Amino acid sequence: KEFPGVFPRSAIRGRGPVRWLRERIYDFRHPLHARYRRHMRARFGAHRILVHYPYQKGIVVGQGIPSGMVEIMPHPTVTPPARNSVSRERPDRRPLHLGCTGFVNVNYDYELLFETLLAIDEPWQFTWIGGIRREEDRALLERLERTVRERRWEDRFQITGWMSDDEQMDRLADIDVYLALFANRSTSGSLLMALSQARCIIATHLPLTGDLNAGDRVMLVVNRTQDDVVSAIRRVRADAALREELGAHALAYAQNHTYARMAQHTRDAYSAILENS
Repeated sequence: KEFPGVFPRSAIRGRGPVRWLRERIYDFRHPLHARYRRHMRARFGAHRILVHYPYQKGIVVGQGIPSGMVEIMPHPTVTPPARNSVSRERPDRRPLHLGCTGFVNVNYDYELLFETLLAIDEPWQFTWIGGIRREEDRALLERLERTVRERRWEDRFQITGWMSDDEQMDRLADIDVYLALFANRSTSGSLLMALSQARCIIATHLPLTGDLNAGDRVMLVVNRTQDDVVSAIRRVRADAALREELGAHALAYAQNHTYARMAQHTRDAYSAILENS
């Protein structure tokens, strides 16, 4: 409901002209946010608004968009490769291979990740499949690399740098447990790529992950605490039936939300508008 990483406009206090002035200053300093609110008030000049998840529909309806204008079209997933299988053919492999994919960015809880790795009581390796997209994130990348060096994890903690989608899919196939430890996230193409690869996913509780898990359970959703994440890793590690369930449901979700299906959904939405115009 609010932009992450900045002081929320709704928290501005004051009365009369004092509050009015503070809001004007805020809008001047945050032009993107101000423009977004103007587009929202104008209903984006659209006949139909598509969002990916129910929680997003709740946000825009709560800001004045009529519910009938808003349609949910889930974020598409890449087509699962033919070689994929939901079976966990190497459940007892050592070391435990943990990982995540995507751009290094401030919306991932790296402090929670490092705390979790410290608390795991068996050999492990971790692979971040990806790199930075913006130069502004280089300082974060350097801080992560410094932490890895300080803890002498160079031989078991890897940040690969940018990779193509095909390369990411190949590397994902080697991940035992995918750690989606988000602090904020509206949607995530990398998380859906992990679903298409039928990985065992542990994700922090967010409106996004709650909506993805609203039908068949496709991931374990936990609180953003070290104890909960470590407990979930142990549970996945010990329970073969749970691994099978998560993998099967993840793959089924991916197969039902391919780009081809979502493209048809989008086309149908345009056709309905054209037929009624």
